[in-house]
Amino acid sequence: MNDWDASNKETELLDDENFNETLEDCIEDLPSRWKIPIKMYYLQEKKAQEVSQELNISTTNLWKILQRSRMQLRECLEFNWFANTNEF
Repeated sequence: MNDWDASNKETELLDDENFNETLEDCIEDLPSRWKIPIKMYYLQEKKAQEVSQELNISTTNLWKILQRSRMQLRECLEFNWFANTNEF
């Protein structure tokens, strides 16, 4: 089992100030055309259609951006968080 499969640890991670700082740094490292949709969809919890309309992109394009962003965030977190801690 890898760290990503430990769903019971999710709450603990989100309560960890250092993890949240690392996540924020990873989000800030995303290209701006990816960072804005990620923040709108996941942090501001806007609906896909609303994000698409505000950014003037298709929903298909939004889903692709979100997918690529998640992959880059995962890689960033694996390198900058999980590789540096044995807690999780």
